[in-house]
Amino acid sequence: AAQMANRHGILCDLSPAASFISYNFNLSVNSTDFEREAKRILKEVEAECSWLYETQHTGRQKGLINYIMWSDVFQCSYCREELVFWEAAVDSSAGRVQDSFPCPSCGAQVTKRDLTHATERVYDKTLTLEIERNRQVPVLIDYSVGGKRYRKRADDQDLELISKIESSEIPYWYPNYRMVLRDGEWGDQWRSGYHTGVTHIHHFFTRRNLWVLSAIVARVKSVGDHRTRSALLFFVTAAMRYVSRLSKLGNAYYFDGGGGAINAGSLG
Repeated sequence: AAQMANRHGILCDLSPAASFISYNFNLSVNSTDFEREAKRILKEVEAECSWLYETQHTGRQKGLINYIMWSDVFQCSYCREELVFWEAAVDSSAGRVQDSFPCPSCGAQVTKRDLTHATERVYDKTLTLEIERNRQVPVLIDYSVGGKRYRKRADDQDLELISKIESSEIPYWYPNYRMVLRDGEWGDQWRSGYHTGVTHIHHFFTRRNLWVLSAIVARVKSVGDHRTRSALLFFVTAAMRYVSRLSKLGNAYYFDGGGGAINAGSLG
């Protein structure tokens, strides 16, 4: 309407994110330039970072990881032994998570509400200090080889690669700001312990995904044309939830091979 009246509209909002979104929705960008730069950046990042997503298939053949499913680890309220929630609570044949299930160690019938999160102390290279966080372990790897998809449990080589990535320096800038506090502690108070170890922005990503995202953003910021650069950054930020710990997959994906990422979820 502003253009029809030969006027210039000004988009503004109290939220920087909303201003960024509205600006890019109304931005005129050359689609050819956008596609060329996007393909170039993805090709460069893939060449540099594909090793982060490699997994052993058979013999010396390697596959490319599509996703890794992580499971929370809990402590039984009766015997205090740890249990992997996926292994103890999921009924693969029925395709559902059981409301109650026996503890693998003591056999007591428990529900998720009866359990407490198992925690671990790790060194946070970004904050240069030791932190406590809820323990999670990889339970399933979905990967591709030659156009076909496979699934497997994480083996020793997968665990070694995860350890290597965790201990390596990410050669690009990424945000490490502390989450805004509310009532003296970040997170919903009624979910006590749920956010243990999640205090800064980088905690919302696995280090593997954080590495690749920072590599992409660094290249986007170097694009000369400001319209193409802004559109590319908009493209990247639109995918953030899907590549963060906030994203999860529906049960149908695990059991039936269908479904996809849900743009809402949990850290677990």
